[in-house]
Amino acid sequence: LFGGSLSSATNIKADDITIQGKGERIGGIIGYNYGIGTINNTEIQQSSITGTGNYVGGIVGFYDNGNVTTNNELKSVNNMIQSNGSNVGGIAGGISTSYASTFNYCEVVDSEISGMSNVGGISGVQGGSIQYSGIKYTKVNGISTNSRNVGGILGQQGSESVHYCYVENSEIISKGSIVGGIAGEENRAIDYSYVKDTKKERKSEVGGIVGRKRSVYSVNTNYTNAEIKALEKNAGGIVGYYVNQYTTLSNIMEIYNNAVEGAKIEAPENVGGLIGYIEEELYTQTGSNYYRNNYVQAYLTSENPITVSLGIGSSKKENDKLTN
Repeated sequence: LFGGSLSSATNIKADDITIQGKGERIGGIIGYNYGIGTINNTEIQQSSITGTGNYVGGIVGFYDNGNVTTNNELKSVNNMIQSNGSNVGGIAGGISTSYASTFNYCEVVDSEISGMSNVGGISGVQGGSIQYSGIKYTKVNGISTNSRNVGGILGQQGSESVHYCYVENSEIISKGSIVGGIAGEENRAIDYSYVKDTKKERKSEVGGIVGRKRSVYSVNTNYTNAEIKALEKNAGGIVGYYVNQYTTLSNIMEIYNNAVEGAKIEAPENVGGLIGYIEEELYTQTGSNYYRNNYVQAYLTSENPITVSLGIGSSKKENDKLTN
């Protein structure tokens, strides 16, 4: 409807449309939103949005607002959103990392979202925070063996956090790597979210909440009962792969108050109820509990019994640093 927009889009409903774009920034309603505009109370349904390049989204291809804004009640229902490029999402292909915009009450239902890398149910790549949003009965798919960062809410999480989000009865799969129930790759906090009755599968680095975690921000108060499968290695109930080589006393991540209940976690090696693989030893200061109060009840399957644990698959000797 709009190739580029400086103004706001409000109270729009699009039904049964087909958009085929060449190049970047392709959206069902707006290709490129920039300047001072917000998007509110907007829905697209029974439509097909196809691009050949980066930033393809069900409602907006790329959101690059120059102010701190709040966007509410965006919905994508029964849509096909696909690109051979990266940064593909059910609501937004990408949200700029330059400004602290917030997206609230976004929902994607009965849709299919496919792309190369940074593919997410809500947004492919995220700069603003996402809250009270989720997907149901939706397939999020990384199309190539080179695909990376595929997630139920976000493909790649950027500079802001995810709160109170959900993924239900969906498939998060990839021919490549780094797949998570909420985020493929996580760089900020994820909390008060859940992944329920959902399947996640890829070559390696598959997590019930996060595929690959590389930040010091916490993952807390989340729930999953998902089916988690890595075809090669590194599958975890909360985190598939934890990049923690720079952890210090002043620079440490916490995992706490999460629940993995009835999940099925499978990989040839490095299978953990909490974390599949850690690069370095977990950092702990005497008397401090950074990894605490997590409940894990899961069914673990692996070809290598040495790298299987309800705690950390790759390093059983680190499990004593995880407290009840």
